[in-house]
Amino acid sequence: DYEQFVEMLSEKLSDKESQKAIERFYEAFLSETNKDTIFPHGKVCDTRTVLYEKNFRNVDGYGAFVDVFPLDYAPNNEKERLKQRNYLRRLIILATHSARTGFSKSNSLRTNCSRLAAYLVGRMFNTRKLLEYINAYMVKRDNEATDYYRVFGGGIFEVRWIDGDNTVHFEGHILSAPLDVDSVLNTSFGDYMRLPPKEEQVNKHQLECYYKGEI
Repeated sequence: DYEQFVEMLSEKLSDKESQKAIERFYEAFLSETNKDTIFPHGKVCDTRTVLYEKNFRNVDGYGAFVDVFPLDYAPNNEKERLKQRNYLRRLIILATHSARTGFSKSNSLRTNCSRLAAYLVGRMFNTRKLLEYINAYMVKRDNEATDYYRVFGGGIFEVRWIDGDNTVHFEGHILSAPLDVDSVLNTSFGDYMRLPPKEEQVNKHQLECYYKGEI
C-alpha cells in the first residue's frame, strides 16, 4: 500500500538501531513529503551515491535509486480507461519538461524544433503544482474498486495479476511479487525474455552516478 509506505517513511521507527541503519544508507524521495522532487512517484536512494541527469535540475540527495510506483484503480470501461491513460501520460510529459534545464539535441532539425517547443511550453508550468495535480488525479478513483490498476506512466494491469500472495527468489533473497509476474512483465516490456537487436541495445537515460568522494 503506497499510502502506508509514505506514512511509514514519514515517521521515525521505534527501533532506534534500525532507524539509524536506514538513515545511514537510504533516503526516500516522495512527492508527498519531499517538496524538491521532480517525479510524481517515489524513489529510494542510496545516500552513499550522487546522481546527475542531463538537462534536468539537480535534486539534493538524489543517488542510485529504486523506483516505487503506486497502483491506483482504473475504470472497467475500456474507452474511459484508455482516455485516462492518455491524459495521464500527457500530464507526466508536461511535468517532466517543466523540470528540465534544457533539451537533448539530435541531428534532425524537425526533432530539435519539436523538443525545443515542448521544453519552452513545459517551462511555463510549476513542477510542484503539476505533481500535486497528478497525484490527486491518480487517487480520485481509489474508493471505487475495479478490475484494473493504473501505474505511473499510464500502464494498465488487471487486478488479478497483482493481488495475492506470491514470492520469488532473487540473488539469495525471497521477495514479494505480483501473482502473475509473466503477465505484468509482458504488458510492461513485451517479450521480456528476448534481447532486442544489437542496434537497439542502447542506454535511453542520460544519467551519471558516482560514489561520494569519487567525483
